[in-house]
Amino acid sequence: MANVDDLYEDEFRDSISTVDEDGKRIWVYPKKPKGFFHKWRLVLSIFLLVLLFAAPHINIGGQPLVLIGILERKFVLFGQVFWPQDLYIFAFTMILLIVFIILFTVVFGRIFCGWICPQTIFMEFVFRKIEYWIEGDWTHQKKLNKQPWNREKIFKKTAKHSIFLLISFLIGNTFLAYIIGADELWKIQTDPLTAHLGGFIAMIVFSLVFYGVFAFLREQVCTTICPYGRLQGVLLDKDSIIVAYDHKRGEPRGRFKKMKFERKKIKEIVSIVNNVFMFVLPELTSEMELN
Repeated sequence: MANVDDLYEDEFRDSISTVDEDGKRIWVYPKKPKGFFHKWRLVLSIFLLVLLFAAPHINIGGQPLVLIGILERKFVLFGQVFWPQDLYIFAFTMILLIVFIILFTVVFGRIFCGWICPQTIFMEFVFRKIEYWIEGDWTHQKKLNKQPWNREKIFKKTAKHSIFLLISFLIGNTFLAYIIGADELWKIQTDPLTAHLGGFIAMIVFSLVFYGVFAFLREQVCTTICPYGRLQGVLLDKDSIIVAYDHKRGEPRGRFKKMKFERKKIKEIVSIVNNVFMFVLPELTSEMELN
């Protein structure tokens, strides 16, 4: 039977930093990032965003660069068409991809989440940038949310969410182009509404889903919904490169001596470190990992 003190030591595993003891959402106010690596992340994000929005409109040999035609059971990659009878190629590729993801995560940790993940790129380098531009850094955002609904707050919130809806509509249309093709999407946009009612509804649904994700769900997608994020607890080992609190070292910088800290002290330490992560890496804030 497990020792009661050992259970207290690991109690911080029972909850995530963005939910309080009553189960209510703790809204994250990240500090505006800057620095060498942030600049390179910005450069990579711009490149990936341009590629994402341009890919459905690029044709190779009469075929789109990428098409995930689920409705027509037609898939195109780099101009090469794949049909359902080519499923074995897809299955083999998926197995290789899963093995690669496991090995990559074990060695490099959560680099994918911070540098390449579409959720992080859109959240941190599109929507969050707009939020900083309109509402200011995290202290200004927090102050704005606490103040009553006056003219300033109404203007800033309306402007922010209007831009969020516009960008979400653009993202939704782009992802729809990956499924039905850019030419079919253009028909939906230019033909009478009654001619493509199903396509129009799909455009609205896609747009609202992306708006909800980036305006409200945000880091909750990474900490509670994303399967890759949930699996990382078993994919990482003590040699993986991760940003995490090392309970053996403790605070201040010294080796953690078992049974020296009271239960309350352990919770305070983890809370402090978690809050630092929430300011600078909200998408990577989840259950604290033990190395």
